[in-house]
Amino acid sequence: LFITNHIATRALLWFGVMGTAGFAAAASAFGFFAVTEGTQAYGQARQWNWLDPRTQTIFFGFVIAILVAEIALIVHWW
Repeated sequence: LFITNHIATRALLWFGVMGTAGFAAAASAFGFFAVTEGTQAYGQARQWNWLDPRTQTIFFGFVIAILVAEIALIVHWW
């Protein structure tokens, strides 16, 4: 899940730098990466129990939602 998210972020950045999407794709790549990493860092700072099924469900659901948004933008700018 996280590797796919990482690859999708890099693809958005590629569309921003080498593709026709420009600044919008590069900014969305940075934003998505910052939000996912920031949420994970916040969870560590708040000492979330990462082994709790409820925490995993909420966090993984959030990461999947971000991934779906990234893939939608990749398809849009393809």
